[in-house]
Amino acid sequence: MNLPEGRNLLRLVPAAILIFCACFSILGHAFLFADPTTADDWKAAADFVKKTIADGETVRVEPVWSDAPLVHLSEVGTRIDRRAELLVEDRYGESGTLVLAENARVDDALSNLGPGLETLSVTPFGSVSVVHVKYPVDVYSWNARTALPTASLQRIAGEAVENCKMWDPIDRRWDCGNRDKWVFVRDMVREVGNEPRSCVFMHPIAGKTVRLTYDVPAGKNLIVRAGLDLRASRSVRGTDIKFGVKKDGELVASKVVPATSNDWYRLDIPMGAASKVSFEVETEKVFDRYFCFDAWLER
Repeated sequence: MNLPEGRNLLRLVPAAILIFCACFSILGHAFLFADPTTADDWKAAADFVKKTIADGETVRVEPVWSDAPLVHLSEVGTRIDRRAELLVEDRYGESGTLVLAENARVDDALSNLGPGLETLSVTPFGSVSVVHVKYPVDVYSWNARTALPTASLQRIAGEAVENCKMWDPIDRRWDCGNRDKWVFVRDMVREVGNEPRSCVFMHPIAGKTVRLTYDVPAGKNLIVRAGLDLRASRSVRGTDIKFGVKKDGELVASKVVPATSNDWYRLDIPMGAASKVSFEVETEKVFDRYFCFDAWLER
């Protein structure tokens, strides 16, 4: 027996609602996620940046995940900063930055650069703008990464001490004996704390303590950051990292970095007079222990 015509129509209502919701969702996504910029605007902004950028300045894009302007920035590609939010120490050695930003994101771009900024200019190019920002005078006078060539590296097992003297000025790395795929100390970029970090990579050695020592000049405080990179934090094969900082042979700070942590931990160490400062790492199971640190001396 056939259902009455009205009941047949009622059975179509849920399907009609689903179709309406699907269409609304598609239109909504097309509207909300449509690219508000144009390729010509990005190119004009990039050309301006290439003509304007000065020594000591970087290039940033807002939003940081946008690749649209990168094709036009190859000439300054090594100066592109892809970190989403800067810490004060991230700006060490940099005088300022030029930000290519969607017009609606200019305020976000400035808030992601940290405190103490001076906006020199905002130059519009249609749907995007170039924000020229000056950083304050650097509050740091010394940095572990840039001073790496002057450091001394040792591997210690009980009373046995191995002095490592192989410095490669091109790769900016220390080796002990034959070059190894992972066991070295090097100035490089690792993803730590969900950001690409320029840091001193120092993989621990099985059964040994790896010690890196610097002659650090007089200063106020030593700001130290340390952590495991993203790949290491996702591995379950290694163990916690024991990280220690010694001043003239005395342990002044330490941190146990959990085996699966991706945090960029901070240690603050009062300094004063010039000192020998050592950074030490060790762990029980060395698998995938891609450890990284850096340090900055406050004036």
